[in-house]
Amino acid sequence: MSLTRQLRDEHDQIRRRLREWDDLLVELERGVGTFAALRLKEEAQWVCSEVLPHLDAEESVVFPLLSEREPEGSVTLQRLSDDHAQLRELIAQLTELAWKRQLGTATNLQAQELLKTFRWRLLDHIAREDGALPPLLLQTLSADEDAELLRRWQEQIASAPSQPVPSPTLTDLNGRIHAWLDECLLRHLEALTALDLEGAKNWWRKFADALIAHAQVEDSVALPFTNDWATSLKAVSRPFLMPSTKALSECCDR
Repeated sequence: MSLTRQLRDEHDQIRRRLREWDDLLVELERGVGTFAALRLKEEAQWVCSEVLPHLDAEESVVFPLLSEREPEGSVTLQRLSDDHAQLRELIAQLTELAWKRQLGTATNLQAQELLKTFRWRLLDHIAREDGALPPLLLQTLSADEDAELLRRWQEQIASAPSQPVPSPTLTDLNGRIHAWLDECLLRHLEALTALDLEGAKNWWRKFADALIAHAQVEDSVALPFTNDWATSLKAVSRPFLMPSTKALSECCDR
């Protein structure tokens, strides 16, 4: 096994996983809510645990040596480093969107667009690396140096810390959701003031969808954890909550 072969094998594994996103994109397009949200979180977890360590290993093991040995390749290495920076930004967006979608504060369309963008950028990047890194490594490394770099690469990948999808506290999530609801209402009122009825309707629909999803999550996730007090609260609040969410849906359809 050489370092070049290791890189290609990992790139092939990434390509195979990204091909499986076709099914997830179809699920999101069809609006299969709960299952699609769980799949989205699972794929975000895979990106954090597999793709990020791969980028880290390239930056700490491969790029420094090639930069030192092959000054002519500096432009290529800079391009690859720029790719990494863009991919890290997209990964941060993906991890945030994964839990937002699970709570109903991000849409299937937003998830589709981000997944497509990230997949295209990542596939484009590894194709560029497959064309650039093997020739540089083959003309730069002796057999012993290649074996040493491969050892360092494998050690770094093996010791990479687990990087789970961030899970904010319920209090933090609740605050962000309420801020989003406030934003939707504000935009709705601004559109009404400007006599933009279509815009007002769209913002009201977003508000209604987010509020209904938030209520459903509280009903199924947050309240059961508070035992008997929650049971009493659910019984008291249900008659008041359900007409409100129903009315919101009816308003959106008018």
